[in-house]
Amino acid sequence: MASVRFKCPGCEAINEGEPEVIGTTVDCTGCGAPLQVPNAPPKPLMAQLLDDPVQAPAGASPALPEGDLFLLHPVRRGFAGTAAGAVVFALAALLVLILAWDVQYGRPMALVPFAVFLYLAWQVFYKTRSITYRLTSQRLFIQTGLVGRKQEEIELFRITDVSMEQTPMERILKIGTILVNSTDASMPLARLENIPTPARYKDILREAYRQARTREGMRAGEFIGGM
Repeated sequence: MASVRFKCPGCEAINEGEPEVIGTTVDCTGCGAPLQVPNAPPKPLMAQLLDDPVQAPAGASPALPEGDLFLLHPVRRGFAGTAAGAVVFALAALLVLILAWDVQYGRPMALVPFAVFLYLAWQVFYKTRSITYRLTSQRLFIQTGLVGRKQEEIELFRITDVSMEQTPMERILKIGTILVNSTDASMPLARLENIPTPARYKDILREAYRQARTREGMRAGEFIGGM
């Protein structure tokens, strides 16, 4: 009986063997990968790599390398009230220090507004540096914390809608909040707060999740009503 030829999907080498290898596992002669030789179809047969990931649905595009699309922190002007309060207490501490320099307990009194200034300044620093919003071509990451950190992520193909919120003051400051709805059970609604030019980043996120769903072979209506 004629020998059987089958092609390795990894290195594309054409392997050949006796008919007895059909339905068994062999090593590719080209790359050495373990192959499951199929039972029939056309020649040369296409073998399957045993360590292949789960096959994508019909119509799905090949996965692309994951690359960053944006990396953001909440902007300082989103905490303008807190920052203004910190400046006021810093000036108050300086004023008390100047006016009460020679007064008994004058200098210790300046520590009170100075402590409030430090607290408010820390709040602004912490809120703008402890939160990171990162979007890649496959996932949305939300990371919180400076020393101890917590990271949550949403697969883009699970996102169902992206919208934006802006108060009148936020419109003046050109900041806003992006709302991300998804079928992710751990985070059905994610809020990306105090984002600069939010309309721009909303559109970037919208395009990214639409492309991700296309790659997964999903139709526009598949997520309506959840999964």
